Amino acid sequence: MHAAEAAHRARTQDLGFSGAIVASQIFIVVGELLQASGLIKDEADRMAGV
Repeated sequence: MHAAEAAHRARTQDLGFSGAIVASQIFIVVGELLQASGLIKDEADRMAGV
């Protein structure tokens, strides 16, 4: 999950408000993609870092 890892690294930096929103949206999208692949929501969110 390269996008989730990059978003996590970015979230630990000082992104400002807009950057934090973008990083959060990436986590949500990754979680939704994992759900679409067949994982249950809780597991997908955990794997995505939500």
